[in-house]
Amino acid sequence: MSGLTRAAKAARAAEAEAAARALRAKAKAKAKAKAQARAAEAEANAADARARRAAEDARAAWDLWARADARAKLLAAVRE
Repeated sequence: MSGLTRAAKAARAAEAEAAARALRAKAKAKAKAKAQARAAEAEANAADARARRAAEDARAAWDLWARADARAKLLAAVRE
């Protein structure tokens, strides 16, 4: 009977080790997924910042063109 008890204890120990390995694998996968999500969010934030800067540059260029166009029209009107 002690052989059966030893086998049962060994089976329980193997089952506990398998469960512990599964928990560690799950935690590792969760940490990896979180890190990937953080990296993707950082990349999205950087892209958003670049888009905002590009929009600001476009507005500044438009304003500059509009002022230059207004000056040119004013000069043309003065010359006539």
